[in-house]
Amino acid sequence: MGKALFIVNPVSSGGKTGKLKWPQAESALKANGVEYEVIITEYPGHAIELGRRAALQGRELVVSVGGDGTLNEVGNGILSAHGEGDLPRLGIIPGGRGSDLCRTLGIPVEAEKAVQTIVQGSPRKIDAGLMRYILDGKEEERFFFNVAGLGFDAEVTARANRMPGFLGGTLPYLLSVFIELARFRAKHVRLNVDGEERDLGEVAGVIVANGRSYGGGMLISPHSQVDDGLFHIIVMKKSNRRRLVMNFPKVYKGSHLELPEIEELTGKVIDVQSQERMLLQPDGEVFGETPLHFENVHLALSVMVPGGSSEGG
Repeated sequence: MGKALFIVNPVSSGGKTGKLKWPQAESALKANGVEYEVIITEYPGHAIELGRRAALQGRELVVSVGGDGTLNEVGNGILSAHGEGDLPRLGIIPGGRGSDLCRTLGIPVEAEKAVQTIVQGSPRKIDAGLMRYILDGKEEERFFFNVAGLGFDAEVTARANRMPGFLGGTLPYLLSVFIELARFRAKHVRLNVDGEERDLGEVAGVIVANGRSYGGGMLISPHSQVDDGLFHIIVMKKSNRRRLVMNFPKVYKGSHLELPEIEELTGKVIDVQSQERMLLQPDGEVFGETPLHFENVHLALSVMVPGGSSEGG
């Protein structure tokens, strides 16, 4: 596979990636006789630059070592080189709080087993979500690979990201849910899915899902497939706080879809407009706001996974 490039975010998971996960992975690489190069990220967005450079250099394999945000950056860097030749395959050594896309793809969280997946696994092509959003008054463009959330979800994620890394992946999200329940106000949203316009009225949030889970194991979109060319859209209608608290555990089993205040849609092209400011969180990072445009880019990225190859989808 040639010399692989490992892009390591040392501050991921409160610094655990740099102190624990990467040394474990590096030991496994040496034990397996893998030729590799490593670059440590130095600032937000650095992994995008490194991923793009690696793609333009003709690398066959680029590995993200870090959390969902690092994975998002590396994947964006690779896809930004589309049209410049064959794109690298993406390997993943999970080092963050959530690692939910890895959960969906069956990629182990243990460093040694993740290395084995990179060395002995097979490529699987997955869809990507192309987003256009507003950031600092300008329209920006970026891909997401797992889940993008708007409204309540983004507010919860923003708060969870400010909590200490030693709390792990699920606890910060849970705490943030209950804190935000006390202060969040529903937003008036208009949704267009594949050309069909809908006025949703006041909603708590909208989830655009390529993957199945987020927030460290919350099964927000159990019907999602990462390679079917479709988004699943989960609309969380306005509800009273007591019902939200009582029904919140259902999201871990995916049974929240049975609730009357939850609606599930599917589509390839989605536009979201809101009367009030509505934050966006793609792949666990919070940036941007409405109006938003999403397009499903079918089988855009090739990821190393355990088991047999499904490169063709």
